[in-house]
This record gives sequence, C-alpha cells and structure tokens, in this order.
Amino acid sequence: MRIPNLNSYLNSKAYETQQALLLYGNNEGALQFHLDLMTQRFKQEGAIVETISTLEEINLGNEPGLFDGPDQQTVTVCRKVTGRDFPLLEKTLKSLDPSHKLILVGPNLGSKIKMVTFFQTAKNVGAIPSYDVSLPLLRDVILSALKQRDLTLPPDHIDLLLEAYSGSPVSLMTDMEKLDLYLKSNGSIEAQDLKQLVNGSLKLDVDQLIEGFIERNKEKVLRHGDIALLEEEPYLILRSLIRQMSTFCEFMSHRQFATSFSQAVSSMKTPLFFSTKPLFQRSERLWNLKLAAHSLRHLLRLEKRFKNGELSMLQFQSELCLFCR
Repeated sequence: MRIPNLNSYLNSKAYETQQALLLYGNNEGALQFHLDLMTQRFKQEGAIVETISTLEEINLGNEPGLFDGPDQQTVTVCRKVTGRDFPLLEKTLKSLDPSHKLILVGPNLGSKIKMVTFFQTAKNVGAIPSYDVSLPLLRDVILSALKQRDLTLPPDHIDLLLEAYSGSPVSLMTDMEKLDLYLKSNGSIEAQDLKQLVNGSLKLDVDQLIEGFIERNKEKVLRHGDIALLEEEPYLILRSLIRQMSTFCEFMSHRQFATSFSQAVSSMKTPLFFSTKPLFQRSERLWNLKLAAHSLRHLLRLEKRFKNGELSMLQFQSELCLFCR
C-alpha cells in the first residue's frame, strides 16, 4: 500500500492493521520527519518503541519484557535496510507476533527496488516515499502542532512556515516549543521575528544558556547568560529550563535500567527531538537521576521566587551555577 499523506493515514488509524511500514527516499530531513511522526503516534498509544541498526538484530521472542503489559504493543524501528534484506524481511514478517510491528528506514532505496514494490502493493504493509515532505502533510502537521498548544497564527505566517520547512522540516517540533514560549510571553510575533526563529537566529544565547545548564558548564552559563537575560524575560528562560530538565529527568529514569542510550530514548513517553539527542548523550555521564531530580525541584522553587518578585537576574545566574562543575 502506497501512503501519499502520512498525517491522514495516521489519523485514519489504518496503520493498526499493518505489520510493517517502509520509509524510503534520499531526503534525510524528510525521512527523520516522517519517522518522528510515526513513533510519536505509537508512543502516545502506549507502545514500546525500540531501535535497531539492522534487520538481523530484531528479537522475535514472544516472552514479554520486564515492564511490558500482557497486551503491550512493540514497535521496532530498523534504521537502515537495503534491497539485499528482502529475503530476511519476508522471513521476519512470517514470524512476527500480531502485537509486534516494524518500521523500516531505507535511505538509499529507489522506487523500483523489489522491497519497495512489495511494500507498495501488499495489503498488510505500507510504503511512505520520503523524497520530500508534501505541503498538505506539512500544513496538517503545523496546524495540529499549533492546536495542541492552543496557539493561532495568521495565514501569511503559516505560509512562511511552509516555505521554511519545505526542504527539511527536522527542526519543526523544536521550533514549535520556542514559538509557544515566545507567544505566551509576547502575545504575538511579527513575520520578521518568526523568520529569525525558524532560521535559528532568534534567542541563540537563550538556547546556549539552557544547553550550558544541562552540560553543567559554568563558563557557558555565565558567558551566554548575560546576553540571554537582556534578550528575554528571566521567567521565560526558567520555564524553558524546567521543560528541558523534566524531559532529561524522564530520560535519566529510563537510562538507569537501559543498556544503551538508544534503548533509554526508545522507552520514553515524551518524544525526544532530533536536536536534543546529542545534548542528552554528551550530558548523561555528568548526572545521576537523584541529582537531576534535585536540580528540577530547585528550578521549580526558583519559579515560585520569580513569581513573588524575590529573585534578581544576578541571583538567577548564580543559582544556575550551583549545579555546574
């Protein structure tokens, strides 16, 4: 089955009847965007999403995992398949348990490859071309992301977003978080500021400040903090920090049981955006779960002090440095 509009396909829940989905094409941004949409939907429905590098690594055992419920659905993402994997794929599909689904990523598969033809025509599988992201899909995803956050933008701003993400929409969801914070602080956004936000040039120092805190890098917090506190309201920076640390604490809670970084990420209910993974990966060795949870509680206490007008900008920077090395 060929799937031209992934968002409509996911909303129709047709994917529930199919054993496997294939993403193919040579647009890395489109592949990652489509993959994030699918894994996010499965996680929202309570599935365990695991990632493997090659099809040979798949575990076809029927015994439930340590934290699996009796009817727990498992979704295995295979990051790279080639045309030579087709015989193994056929064997794998015959052995799959009904509660086990596959998502295969074929970055170098052409449309005439035997595996692609199979996914386009067979009833119990689906093929998603990822040479680009269609504008109808991109519009649906943008409008859906805005609706989830109770945000509205004028039509010309939506068109600006469509133009910005038409090539590679990997940063879309991360930018939606930034847009959410910006609109809740300022009420509206001018077209020029929106362009800067999606191009990554707006609030660069704020992002670097947050990264510095996660990395426990005192020099980075101090260097970017001075500029960030002039660019943005301290309370808004703090809210961004709390969101990021909440996600990091969730990651660390899974990391203590996981055997690898990718296994911990796959176990998370909160989607981990593409740009956040390298930050968490290089920072995990600097924290343990107890320390991360303590820092989050500290940030929440700072939030209360801000609301009561008890914290200056200088004190705010000093408080952040308490958790730096």
